[in-house]
Amino acid sequence: MNALMPTPERVYFVNPFFNFAEGISFERRDGDEDPIMVVPMNDQAIAMHFPGIVRELSLKQSDHDYVMLDTIAKSLEYVCALRIGDDVPSEVLSGEASWTIFNRHRQTARHRLTLQLVSWLGGSEKIITDPDALTQAMNDPDVKKRVDEAFASVAQALGYPEDQKEEVVSLVETLAEELAYIEALREIYLEVRAVRTTVNELIKTSKFDGATRESAHSVSRLLRQALQTYADEFLQIDAQTGEIIAVLKNAKSQIIFIRQIRDDLARRLLAWKKLERRWRDLDRKNRREIEDVTLDTYRFLAQRFLPAVNWKLVTQSLDEKTNNSESVW
Repeated sequence: MNALMPTPERVYFVNPFFNFAEGISFERRDGDEDPIMVVPMNDQAIAMHFPGIVRELSLKQSDHDYVMLDTIAKSLEYVCALRIGDDVPSEVLSGEASWTIFNRHRQTARHRLTLQLVSWLGGSEKIITDPDALTQAMNDPDVKKRVDEAFASVAQALGYPEDQKEEVVSLVETLAEELAYIEALREIYLEVRAVRTTVNELIKTSKFDGATRESAHSVSRLLRQALQTYADEFLQIDAQTGEIIAVLKNAKSQIIFIRQIRDDLARRLLAWKKLERRWRDLDRKNRREIEDVTLDTYRFLAQRFLPAVNWKLVTQSLDEKTNNSESVW
């Protein structure tokens, strides 16, 4: 990217090539190395890879449209698609998350860090992430008594004067805001884990016919793999933030690390929202609905967790009765 040109805050282009059709979108497909521009054309769509566009338009790195494509490519790490006129996600502009969390996530993160401070004061630092367990612990009269003492002791350990305890409070609040996004993602992770429980229950109660049963078993196996992958990242972030004094001493580098894990988990877990909701609202007496959501979940998981060759075979099998209406350039 041209160092002299600031990152665009909104998606727009100079060359009329990018505006010759309505509804143009920019996407990144799983298994595809380069992002694509998708152009609707009557009853089909044309997908153009970014390097091909750069080559055909002879774009230079100093050109606005080259910078815009580069910015979109970075943005597609955080959003599913962009259209002309959309805002560039804040992850690219400022590093802040562009998706919403709730006060319960902030409270969980704040309680977690506060309890770490109190337990550090007692000589045995604890990490608790379960919201109910944290609320119960924070309501303990002994814990309440020791909160002020803990902040004062941490301020001293960090080298602050006795009258600057509020500096530590502010630092904890800043870190809690960052960790709140991790707690929001942990909540989604638990919802996805509940999907596997539902699938296994349906398998046991014979809610699938022969053909769909095989897909259901595959969903269960792939979900186990996916959940382990997600769990490993939560273990990593919990371990990294497990020593509260070290975390507070290195707050800036910790925030960078937290955001890296946040963005990686968000990219994968937020994609579950619609599917997870379908499983949560599932009518277990409706066999057709069960079969549809099972096959859609298999597609979703196979695309992300099967080797590329196996995924290609799955795609051919699942799509053999449908027409491919997209041309790739």
